[in-house]
Amino acid sequence: MIGNAIVDIWVSEGIGPIAKYEDDFSVYRTPVSDGPFTEGNFRYAYDKEEAASRISSLRVPWHKEKGDPCFLSAHVYIGFFWDLTNHTVSLPLEKRLKFAERARLFILHYERKKCPLREVDKIHGSLCHVAFVYTEGRSRLPSLSNFAASFKGDEHIHLFPPHSMISDLKWWLDVLTDKPAFICPLHPISPL
Repeated sequence: MIGNAIVDIWVSEGIGPIAKYEDDFSVYRTPVSDGPFTEGNFRYAYDKEEAASRISSLRVPWHKEKGDPCFLSAHVYIGFFWDLTNHTVSLPLEKRLKFAERARLFILHYERKKCPLREVDKIHGSLCHVAFVYTEGRSRLPSLSNFAASFKGDEHIHLFPPHSMISDLKWWLDVLTDKPAFICPLHPISPL
């Protein structure tokens, strides 16, 4: 609720655009023709201190690792590293290793054993997240989706994962372990 209050106050004060997902924030600004704050060749209606002053009464305790979310051209948001200067998004090393370990453990525990739906959903969600930047992996997701669907929503049963799914997870494990970085170019969306 505090996060939503921050966004509501900033929006009412003309600060934005703001990207917020759960506890992840990114605050941006766009140049204006006659703003009082100058940076490079651009003028802005507010700077970092001005934006912070508009919510100072809330005494927001910014996350130690995530830090202050204002006007960062390179930062981690929703688990991805966004480099706006170079127009790229990538998967940070710690996330890549975390998801590799998740795939390894699933294979170790369930290659020859029945598994519950919650474990399938967990690995599937992780790899869907990775596939946002590592698009070559999208073709390795249907085996997980189809297997999850075979549970028909029953969280109490356990089923054997198909060989195709284990094969796809091994492919993911190799890619997440050996690939040096996942870097995806950001392209502007063309207006319709």
